[in-house]
Amino acid sequence: MYLAFARFLHLRIAFTNGHRITPSPSCRRIRGSRGIFPGYSQIAVDERHDAAVVAEVLKAPAESFTPATTLAPRKRVLDMFRLDGRVAVITGGPRGLGYPMAEGLCAAGLSGIAILDLQSDLGESACEQLYSEYGVSARFYRLDVRDEGAVQNAMESIVRDLGKIDILILSAGVADHVHAENYSPAKFHRVIDINLNASFVCAQAAGKHMIAAGRGGSIIFIGSMSGSIVSICLQRV
Repeated sequence: MYLAFARFLHLRIAFTNGHRITPSPSCRRIRGSRGIFPGYSQIAVDERHDAAVVAEVLKAPAESFTPATTLAPRKRVLDMFRLDGRVAVITGGPRGLGYPMAEGLCAAGLSGIAILDLQSDLGESACEQLYSEYGVSARFYRLDVRDEGAVQNAMESIVRDLGKIDILILSAGVADHVHAENYSPAKFHRVIDINLNASFVCAQAAGKHMIAAGRGGSIIFIGSMSGSIVSICLQRV
């Protein structure tokens, strides 16, 4: 380890906490008889010397390091995912996958969030919890996502109440646990209306406001792996 560290020092520049350490003139590479690689006896000498150099560096006070250069500040990885000042809308937000998604967005810095669902008690409770934990302005809008007119009105209300729509997550969805051969057409149409048609209606309504604001936005559709595999253990359509 000492040898590897000293070899790095032989490059004449090492960085520790953004500072440059310049080794003493005696810290130099000794070439062996076979070119740049020293012989085994020389390695033993080098290791003793390198150990002394490392000990000297580790003992040096931080104020003795001279700044190497002014480095441009780097963003932390998580800072790239911040959502400060943005407003999100989540259908099916108070339950299932919707609520953890709402929590994640709020933790990333949202200024406002709209929860859309049919169940008022769950929706109001979810908004209270999000405000309590994250300090985010959370609004609940009771909505049947299959109702096109109600969806349009809800999106207009959100823009009026929260100022804008930057993010839409389409998390509302249903599944029926029944054998396909016994599945009624009425139930099938209900699944298609909620999971597919309503997603289009909501995305279209929110997208119009995003376009009008001139800032664009993000629309995320949530699907299921059951759309591409057969869940043998589940009676699900």
